[in-house]
Formats: sequence, structure tokens, C-alpha cells
Amino acid sequence: MNPIKRLIARNLKPGRFPSPSTTAPHGGSPTAERMPHRPARLFGRRFWHWRALALAVGLIAGSAAHAAISASPNPSANGAYTVSWSAVTGASQYQLLEGGKVAYQGTARSKAFSGKAAGTHAYTLTYCQHIGFPVGATICNLPSGFDALTVTVSGGTADPAPAAPTLTVPASSTTGSYSVSWTKPAKATRFELEEKAGSGAWSGAYSGTARSKAFSGKGTGAYSYRVRACAGQTNCGGWSATGNVRVTVPLSTLSANRTTAPGGDYTIRWTASALSSGYRLLESFNNGEATASFTVSGTSKRFTNQKPGTYAYNLQVCFNLLGSITCAPVSNSVTVTVPAGTLSAEPSPCTIPTARPAARRRWPGQPNTPPSPASTSSPPRASSPAAPAAPRSRPG
Repeated sequence: MNPIKRLIARNLKPGRFPSPSTTAPHGGSPTAERMPHRPARLFGRRFWHWRALALAVGLIAGSAAHAAISASPNPSANGAYTVSWSAVTGASQYQLLEGGKVAYQGTARSKAFSGKAAGTHAYTLTYCQHIGFPVGATICNLPSGFDALTVTVSGGTADPAPAAPTLTVPASSTTGSYSVSWTKPAKATRFELEEKAGSGAWSGAYSGTARSKAFSGKGTGAYSYRVRACAGQTNCGGWSATGNVRVTVPLSTLSANRTTAPGGDYTIRWTASALSSGYRLLESFNNGEATASFTVSGTSKRFTNQKPGTYAYNLQVCFNLLGSITCAPVSNSVTVTVPAGTLSAEPSPCTIPTARPAARRRWPGQPNTPPSPASTSSPPRASSPAAPAAPRSRPG
């Protein structure tokens, strides 16, 4: 007989612990029967503790079902394999022991191993069960009643799993597009990258031989990443430290038609925001604080004749909040440089008419011929002095 059941049967024999009062023979009035033991020993705390514990353990031992345990592959050529087992009736957790030490404890029914050295590895399975009344506790290390499992690793000493890579991520992004990268540990042949949005669950984001992954179209929020290196398909190392990216996509995007504006003439443009009832454009000069604020509408503002220096602009979207206008920064920053000693590159509103050539006088009888190149290009010659006229003779 099971020793626990024998303990329970011995404690529950009829007459072992008679009632404090019994019915007298011949139908007489009840008479007190002398107790064979002191009441303190009969109903003491230690007695009830051991009786309840023995009863609970005896019931568990009697109702537990045997489990089947196996490994795949067995034998293993590279030190990687998975130990699995069937369910045990009433088990709240499982304990997989390797060499007498707990290698796994939890509710799952399998455990993957990698990087195991050549040789044999022995496993046994125990389990835990929660007991309600009268114990109210969880009892572990309960035997499942099956033979130990032996896994053989052949092919010499298995290569250890690669070390964890070093992950590099940007701290923030205002566009929703960014890349994450990682180092390549020794013996790594591929990588597994996981992503988590906010406080959600980890999910696979990439698996392959590359050492970086680009992301785009991410909305405003927090994103976490981790990566691990693998040698082959199953021999994977530990996860890297978690990298976090904070994405803040602006509701409007600011731009300028030129980044260098000779003469100080340029235009600042922005995209429309559906939440806006107006905009405020902030201007700062030479990396100082914002010194000018422009309440603007539409999607652009033109500046002219700005003095030389560097101008930075930020856009605020204004909206009606509980009856008052509230403005909040929503755009990126744009910088425009006005060089010193330059004229405006914009066309001047004033134009100088082109001078017409002087009209050429034509004498009567002179042929209508165009001027020769020499007459139009050469400067006029100075006329030579006329010879003195001969004196006229008087008539006699």
C-alpha cells in the first residue's frame, strides 16, 4: 500500500478517536466515556496539520496522471534540441530538472536548449499543484512517475551560441522614418530583430543576414527594439539591450524656397493642418530667441529686404480650445541665410528703357543708303583748315 495512504488509513481507523460522549447501553441516558488521550493531543494544531497535509498529498499522489517526456532531435548533432512533455492532470506548473537542478519552471510544456556540449544530458519532470481547503498552498516537486529522459549530443563539442549584438537606434524621429543597426558577434550567421510598440508585446520585425533595418511611416509614439545573433537556424544567443525610439510626427511641415537668399528676399511655406484655425510663424535672428511673431493665414509668407544674417523659423498651429485661442508648435525648423554685401536677386520693378540711335539727317539729292560701319564706329574726324581764297582782281 502507498505509505501516504497507509498513514491516512491508520489515522482514520474506527474507534481510533472516539467521540467525547456516547449513548449508554440498554437505552439509558448518555454517559461520558473516559477519553483514552488528553483532548489537547487529540485536537492539537500539530495533529490537524499533519492529517490535512497527509490527506492532500495522498489524494494528489493517487490522482496524478503519468506524463510522457521526449526530445527532438535526439540525438542532436549541434547541441540544439527541444524537450517536451504531455499534460499532467491537476498540474499548475511544471519543473524540468537537468542533473538535479531546475532548468525550467512554468506553465509551458516544452523547453528549447542550444549550445549543449557533446555527451549525454538527463532530464526528469516534476510538477506543482495548488491545494485549496484545507491546506491553501501550492505544493511542488511532486513526481510525475515516468522514467528519466536522456538526450545525446554527438559530433564533438557543440559551438556555443553567439554573444548578444550591440544595438544602435536613434533617440527620436520627427518624420517616422529611421534605421536601426547592430554589430556582428563572432560566429553569427543571421539575426532576429523584434519590435514593440508602446507597452504591447514583442513581435518579429526582421530575420536575415543584414545588419540594419529601415523603418518608415511610423506614427507618433514610442517604439522599442531588441536583436539577437544566431549560428544556424536554432543556435541563437541572448537578446541585446533594448533600444527605444520616440517618434513625434509634426502636424505641419515647414520649408523655404531657398536656404541662401541674396538681398534678403525669400518665401517660407508650410503644409496645411486639419486642426488649424490659424497659424503663428516665429522668427529668430542669428541663433537667438524668437524676436518676431507673425499671425499668418494660408500656407506661405514672403519676406523682402531682410538684413544680412541667419533667420530661423518655426510654425505654430492655433486652434480654439474652450473658447480661447491656443497655439502649439507643430513643425520642424527652417533656416535661411542672407549674405552680407549682396543685392536682391528678385527682378526690379523699375526698368531703364533702351536708348534709341540718333536719327540720321539726309540732304536733298543724297542717296538713301545705310551708314557704313566705318561711319558708325569711328569717331568723327576733325576738319582740316580751308586754304585761303585767291584775291579777286578788280576790273579796270
